[in-house]
Amino acid sequence: MKTNYLLKNDGGGLCKVFFAPDKITFLSILLLALLSCHKEKTILKLGNENTSPQLKSLDTAAVSFNGGVFHFSTFQNMEIAATYLDSLSDINRIGIETTLGFTSLKTIYDSLHSRIDTISTENRLTEFLSSQSSYLVDINDQIEMSYPFSFFHSIADYDGIFVVDSTVCRIMKNGIFAWRGSSVTQIRQLNIDDSITEDFAAGKFYIAKISKSSVGCGNYQRAESRNDDNTRKVRLSIEVWRYGWFWQICNPTQVLKYWMDYRTTVLVEGFKKNIWGKWIHYKTNLQFKEVYTECYIPTITGFNDLNCTNYFNLQLVGGLYNKNKQKENTRELRVNYIGPIEDMGHTISCPFTNPIPEPIFNKVQGKAKSTGTNNNWAMINCGY
Repeated sequence: MKTNYLLKNDGGGLCKVFFAPDKITFLSILLLALLSCHKEKTILKLGNENTSPQLKSLDTAAVSFNGGVFHFSTFQNMEIAATYLDSLSDINRIGIETTLGFTSLKTIYDSLHSRIDTISTENRLTEFLSSQSSYLVDINDQIEMSYPFSFFHSIADYDGIFVVDSTVCRIMKNGIFAWRGSSVTQIRQLNIDDSITEDFAAGKFYIAKISKSSVGCGNYQRAESRNDDNTRKVRLSIEVWRYGWFWQICNPTQVLKYWMDYRTTVLVEGFKKNIWGKWIHYKTNLQFKEVYTECYIPTITGFNDLNCTNYFNLQLVGGLYNKNKQKENTRELRVNYIGPIEDMGHTISCPFTNPIPEPIFNKVQGKAKSTGTNNNWAMINCGY
């Protein structure tokens, strides 16, 4: 049964929503109604009995939709909305987007991957990849997404843009760039390939940056496994990274400073080989299990208020313990584990002093498989 959405304004500012109750959740209805009827300022109430455990960390989320872009009052609220929209079925998420007149980066990628499956000649595939070079790239016969950080794709527009408070954010190839005080038009003029120099006095910085290293156990480990006839494969990636989620002005220097917490992302992707030997994403059943990590996390030990300088050391902390998850009929299975959360006070001064290093694994292990790889597991084991 197809879900049909119909919103009607009764003239008094209220909206009535008609829906197929077997196909859409309470939160979908609420998000759809609020975003559609109050474009300037929208308060999404998430504290109710239907709220998933992931969304109960905050009672409310402030979110609006203006000029074709999502706007969030805080990074916490942005993550609540991203977590929720990312968890929806394709039909429910696309239904909300259609009503808003919005197409998320997640929906664009779903469409592109489906289109690849229908291309009948190698020349047409080459032409298609060339025409979609902003979104897809062929790396050694592996079709990859140009935009990283897929967790944020459900809230990002076709250029990877969303807004938090007065900061416009854009997913770039090297990270998520943030420009405090800029406009959507300004940040849209950037190229996804640009590597922008951080200028904290001008409000230009990265809330997340790609700096993958596998030296030792590094901050990123990856493994693949294939089926016996080399037509299906699964890829497991485990990464620890830092994420800047709150900022304020350091009064003595009037320079931006921000706090960071740490995420460990477990990502499983399913691929199949097409008749021209290209590995492409496809929907299958994915699973990971027995994921364990132990990390060195930079931890603030002191702070000088007079010159906005921080002091830190690397602290060995426990990480993930026996994490397991599976998901059916999906191109990727991804879980972002938050923590351990440290009140980092990652203070920025000009020039940049006391840079805080990336978190790294002391130990990391886990394994993953897909229906297509049968019992051939992709396995990571470093330090155990």
